[in-house]
Amino acid sequence: MKPTWVFNDTHIGVRRTAGTTTESAKALRQAILTNFDVLLEGVDDGEDVILNGDLTDRFDIDLTDAFDLLEVLHAFLKRNPDSRLYIATGNHDLSRDSTKLGAVQFLASLLVMTHGNVSLVCKPCTIDGAIHIIPHMVNQAQFDLALDRVPEGAKYVLMHCNWDSPFAEHADHSLNLSREQAKALIERGHTLILGHEHHPREAFGGKLIVTGCQFPTSIADCVTAEGREIKTLSCVLLGEDGVSRKDTWGKHQPEGFNPLPIGHLLEDGAAKFAEAKGFIRVTGEVEAAQAADALRAISRLRQVSSAFVIGNAVKVRTANADEIEDALDGVEDVRRVDVIAMLLESLTPEQQEAVKAVLAMKDAHA
Repeated sequence: MKPTWVFNDTHIGVRRTAGTTTESAKALRQAILTNFDVLLEGVDDGEDVILNGDLTDRFDIDLTDAFDLLEVLHAFLKRNPDSRLYIATGNHDLSRDSTKLGAVQFLASLLVMTHGNVSLVCKPCTIDGAIHIIPHMVNQAQFDLALDRVPEGAKYVLMHCNWDSPFAEHADHSLNLSREQAKALIERGHTLILGHEHHPREAFGGKLIVTGCQFPTSIADCVTAEGREIKTLSCVLLGEDGVSRKDTWGKHQPEGFNPLPIGHLLEDGAAKFAEAKGFIRVTGEVEAAQAADALRAISRLRQVSSAFVIGNAVKVRTANADEIEDALDGVEDVRRVDVIAMLLESLTPEQQEAVKAVLAMKDAHA
């Protein structure tokens, strides 16, 4: 078999709203596309590529993002005529309404008409007898059936699903590979490569590999729910001799993960952290009386920073010192927040005067 790269969960065209501004959300989308292009540039002509689901963040990404993606894929296929590109659909690439065509399906169909080395994988298929791909299926029952039909002799089985997750079982648009199903496939001689989950992990002595995403598209990609930072992200390269991992991202890159204690932000001000990049999570605790100041500081940071996303993980200590509440992004207790003051802080002096004039007219007629 030819050396085959596996990339997944790039989520091109992502539309983040929480923790972003219009400018930072646009910068994030561009950075994701650039990172994907860099992945493809690392492939030598003659090596194949499988996109193992969730190439896009949703089935109907904006046309500007779709066109940019088309250009990247077209360039890859043109400079690598002896490589093959297999685009397998993931749950984010498809609409829940089967009558609606997704951007991935549309773009892949266009590329098929103009290039002889690209294939759209919307149903299970086997490549050269060695790699079997199961794309996202419409429900768990269809996925289970596809698992039962994996052909003998396939060295690798690729799928886009959760691994051993009781929360995903039998839920539409979210599939699950159980421990029992995985064990049965591995005992038949298959190595399992899973997309869909963004945090990398392995099981069965490396015979089951959850690839994880190749670069972060959100704060959640940089840190686990338990607070453990993800140090590196990688892709896999499949070959006759087995699977090798290739690092694609590290936390110390300029656009990595940066926790920022709220105390530092309140003490030093947003301007000091204006050059911080990547994915920032503001952390720590404040007293209830400081909640409004904390929110204003985070809002100001979002206006002056060049970071992609600035998340709010600050907790507010209540009147009962033993209780702590989350200061939820966007819906923090508005009774403690001076919304007008937060608005004025984000405006130029001229804009502030205009807003104040309108408010004065409103008060005069109240």
